[in-house]
Parts: sequence; C-alpha cells; structure tokens
Amino acid sequence: MGIVGYIGIVILLIINLQDSTLLLVNNAWDGTSSLIESLYAYFILGERFDNYLQYFGVVFIILGLYLLKIPLSKKHPFHIPKE
Repeated sequence: MGIVGYIGIVILLIINLQDSTLLLVNNAWDGTSSLIESLYAYFILGERFDNYLQYFGVVFIILGLYLLKIPLSKKHPFHIPKE
C-alpha cells in the first residue's frame, strides 16, 4: 500500500510540475499536507494545541496557500514526458 501511495505521489508531482514552478508546487504541497494532517489530528485523534496562538499558525498556513494564487485550471493538456 505504501509503494502504491508513493507511485501516486510521483504521478501527481509530474502532472503538477508540468504547468507550474517547483517553488509553487512544493509550497502548496507542504501547506496542504500540513492542513490535512492537522485536521486529522484535531478531529480523529482528538489532539489540541497548548496555546491559542498556535491556532494562528494554522490560519497563517491557510493565508499562505491563498497568497500563492494556486491556479485552478491548466493552461495546456497533460503529456507524458519524453525523458
């Protein structure tokens, strides 16, 4: 299951990097991953922050993802790289 997951990640990164820059894809990936993991920890595992200011950190991650101006549509269709 882990190998299939990593294959899926590689495919997603290849698709996303075709229409964007490494800076945008990496930061969007990190921010989105952090939010998903935080939501899982909060709702499923029942974890909470010790200080209310830590919740502002999560808000700043959301704000950062918004400021990245992640495009919602591709400019050109996907193609399999030659090499």
